[in-house]
Amino acid sequence: MITKYLFRPLHEHADPAQRLQGVAALAPDAPELAHLVTTDPAADVRAAAAARSTDLGALASAWRTEADAGVRAALGGVLGRVLASTTDAAVAADLLQGDACTDAIRAEVARGATDAERRRIAVAAVRSAEVLVDIALAADHAETRLAAAERVH
Repeated sequence: MITKYLFRPLHEHADPAQRLQGVAALAPDAPELAHLVTTDPAADVRAAAAARSTDLGALASAWRTEADAGVRAALGGVLGRVLASTTDAAVAADLLQGDACTDAIRAEVARGATDAERRRIAVAAVRSAEVLVDIALAADHAETRLAAAERVH
């Protein structure tokens, strides 16, 4: 029992600075990391965990509820990459089409997804003409550039 307190993993430490160090030791797909994204009381720890996590469920949940601007910035930075690469097409489509998703996240998916249907969904959900122009000019895939250009008014 005492060894539990003496040899506690850093991500479970009472001190946020220690938990922050523990985040770096966890694998991107670790359930403990996903748990820190949504529940840690320290914003710095949540932001660091979000930046490393690949757990789409935890990231999406945190995106819907997070109030801290720094954590939201970290979440926004990673959500596009994770949405572009996830194998769960239904969840990705739902998030991309939802009101909570930003055009910056959609644009990252439109530029970075290997799945043509995912790129199409992302482009169709973009609301800003400026973002559509950016995708039309800079996307790697011709069909993505064309889809964005067709939506520009």
